[in-house]
Amino acid sequence: MQVTSVFQSQAEADRLAVQSLLLSDMETPFLRSFFQNQKNLCVLDIGCHSGEKSVARFGDPTVSHVLGLELEPEVARLAEARFGDQRFHFCDCDVEREDFEPWLRGQMQALGIRSFDLINLSFVLLFLCEPETLLKRLLPFLSPEGKILITETDDSTAFLEPDGERLRDFLARLREDPYAGTRSVGKRLPEMLRRCGYRAELLCSALRAEAWETERKKQLIAMFFSYFPEDAALLCAHFPEEERYREWLSWTRTEYPLLLEQILSPASTLSMGMAVYVCSRQKV
Repeated sequence: MQVTSVFQSQAEADRLAVQSLLLSDMETPFLRSFFQNQKNLCVLDIGCHSGEKSVARFGDPTVSHVLGLELEPEVARLAEARFGDQRFHFCDCDVEREDFEPWLRGQMQALGIRSFDLINLSFVLLFLCEPETLLKRLLPFLSPEGKILITETDDSTAFLEPDGERLRDFLARLREDPYAGTRSVGKRLPEMLRRCGYRAELLCSALRAEAWETERKKQLIAMFFSYFPEDAALLCAHFPEEERYREWLSWTRTEYPLLLEQILSPASTLSMGMAVYVCSRQKV
């Protein structure tokens, strides 16, 4: 797995809370329809963080088991301590480990899970060295009528109007930020999914805030922008000889505040690319 930016702080918790709120707009209608007239559903939530979103999204009475996987052991232990019970189970796992399939089968056997009716992948693939490998590995664990819900970044659909130069500068830096993941995964998802044996339905291509939507703009800033100054400072501390990172830190002190001011202007419209797909097995 690639290096990721993990800040176990109140700021990171706040970002995840805002992210969950924004994603619920398109996830909730799908989940409501998916849960309808079902029973004893099993869910695999990859990238579950500290468990709050797993419980909020998958606590429906139709769900009998939720297995949450989190890369960071301390975060997984926190999720298990807070929410672990007969229905919810949380553990740490690097999904790129060589023995992922037999490891997952062992977890499923211990919990009495035969297959998963829903697999959730939220901002996971962009941090993997080989995202297609995970998609192929997960297919055998999906029930015949099961679904995979995938949410990923797609900067190709991002824009700021009327003047998007500072946003383009910001996104150019993010593409080189080792803590920000591979920003093009969302755009590549349809072809990746086809090659891996899935049919995909697009639920969302971007999160947009109109000129007058000041509160929504603040939410988008928290989700997509607020971590970059932390990344720049951390990279400068770890790699002080890198001129690029020193320039990024300087940019966060000069141009970054102007970018936020521009976004919040009542004259500006903001769109941040985010691809959300519902996937199922290809019909033979």
